[in-house]
Amino acid sequence: MLANAYADNGDNDRALRVIRQSLGRSRNASASLQIQYAGLLLKMKQDAELEVLLNTLMARPGLSALQALDLANLRIAYQLRK
Repeated sequence: MLANAYADNGDNDRALRVIRQSLGRSRNASASLQIQYAGLLLKMKQDAELEVLLNTLMARPGLSALQALDLANLRIAYQLRK
């Protein structure tokens, strides 16, 4: 994902702008894109926004098994980092 590449190169503002634009293009952003966004927020230590997004994703019905696993891994990584 392009946003992760920007973040890996230290351009966090651009990374956030890219993924937020992707999210903004869709009325109902896919769970996969939101999970990628959560991963980016975790990497960038944007904890306040990450907590809100994780809670939103946890309440979202219809996650696939892979999405649920990815979300669980993000939650664990976040808790370990705290």
